[in-house]
Amino acid sequence: MEGIPLTPSKVLKGLELRIDGFEECFEILKIKDNGITLTSSRELSVLNGSPISGQISSPTLNLQFRFQGSLERQVRRPDEKGFLLGIQFHRTDRIPDLWIALELAS
Repeated sequence: MEGIPLTPSKVLKGLELRIDGFEECFEILKIKDNGITLTSSRELSVLNGSPISGQISSPTLNLQFRFQGSLERQVRRPDEKGFLLGIQFHRTDRIPDLWIALELAS
């Protein structure tokens, strides 16, 4: 996961990501067409390839986006302050809605 920023950009900082079954809110570090990279303070008890679903939301933008995917990988952060998680989306047909909302927010 080289080249991943360890802090969210100004636009991504306003987003909240929740994974179904977990109480904590995760910080989004990078969004791509086919997946997302986020940071967690602790290691999740989820195996690589396991299905994951959740929600990306923004209280300030009145934005909610449901996603389904699978855990691609989970590695310790280079600064040793938690873990980086890569989630690959199963469907990307609604990603443009998210991109448009983020563009309007910036």
